[in-house]
Amino acid sequence: MMERSKYMSIPKVRFHGFKEKWREESLSKLFVERHEISTITESLPQLSFTISEGVIYPNDRKSNKRDFLIKDITNKKYLVTYVGDIIYNPANVIYGAIHRNSLCNGVVSPIYKIFKTEQDSNFMECVVRNPSFISQLSMKTEGTVTKLKTLKPESFLEMIVKIAPSIDEQQKIASYFQSLDSLIQTTSKKLASLNLIKAASLQSMFPQEGETVPKVRFKGFEREWEPVKLSKIGYMTAGGTPSTFVDKYWNGEINWLQSGIVQNRIIYTSSVERKITAEGLSNSAAHMIKKDSVLIAITGATCANIGYLTFESAANQSVVSIEPNNNFYSKFIYSSLISERSQILSFKGGSAQSGVTLANLKEILLKCPSFGEQVFIGDYFFSLEKNIELLTQRLEKLKQIKVACLDKMFV
Repeated sequence: MMERSKYMSIPKVRFHGFKEKWREESLSKLFVERHEISTITESLPQLSFTISEGVIYPNDRKSNKRDFLIKDITNKKYLVTYVGDIIYNPANVIYGAIHRNSLCNGVVSPIYKIFKTEQDSNFMECVVRNPSFISQLSMKTEGTVTKLKTLKPESFLEMIVKIAPSIDEQQKIASYFQSLDSLIQTTSKKLASLNLIKAASLQSMFPQEGETVPKVRFKGFEREWEPVKLSKIGYMTAGGTPSTFVDKYWNGEINWLQSGIVQNRIIYTSSVERKITAEGLSNSAAHMIKKDSVLIAITGATCANIGYLTFESAANQSVVSIEPNNNFYSKFIYSSLISERSQILSFKGGSAQSGVTLANLKEILLKCPSFGEQVFIGDYFFSLEKNIELLTQRLEKLKQIKVACLDKMFV
């Protein structure tokens, strides 16, 4: 690829060999609306259309507030769609309900709008799904209430876009984004799979209520697990906040965490948003928390969330830290507390901002095996979490690359 930025009609990043300016066109010149009607047949099966996935089979639909499955059972007439068509939902297009039919020929509810094009349909999907284009569409919707605003086909076809002049260039661009989307989808599926494994492992590798041993355990361990109060597991204390009115207490070298950072995952230094000074530390209830401590958020929306600290830090009063003694393995206590979040939440009041107290937490009972088994379990979950974190970072990076490419590779 080569960099270009001189002209508004040439994208900033372009594949080598293409030099012509992109041309400006009305969608009415590029799209033709389909009005073909049919009943459900063997060759034209009923299809669904969702915001997140586009055209799918009805049985593949996931439940989601903004995923709309239209199964117009009483009305036997449907709109026909063919592979390569661009489809949008008039009521939800501003939320991203516009996709290319990449599944198969079939029929969908007549509430949708369907268009065919002689341009490369994969390229045109990139054009109409570009966030900047969808933002422009929002100004074309009609209606008095935001949620009920719709986009008429006439308004859609009035939109002006700039497109690559040759089908070859369109196909190269489309192929690039298809590869990128494939990577995003594959990474997303791997991440979802690991999260399912984690959830299942939390259920099977810790004893459930009324049990003294887990359903699944590492070989060589047979002893029953014993209940231990959290207060007996290690040193527990809440943090504090230096006065925000004293400038010299802030922007120092000491990491300082708030409860929002505690999200049932490993906490790294990259998550730190604020720091305090040594003077701020000594003039407040804040204190230094050792590396490998376990954190519990005790108020607000993150109440009962657990975190594993990988560095020394201070924290505010909405965070309780546990520094396990030599009989307990930090990584095991972290995973065990995640599996016992319901026990912590049982102390929480009804309001959104209510929380639990340090005294409440000290009464929590954790079932604990021998130290050796704790190490096996703790290391297993820690390894799983690190892989989840790596995939999460990779997925976010891929999404950022896509956003940047959409900006630079289109005019």
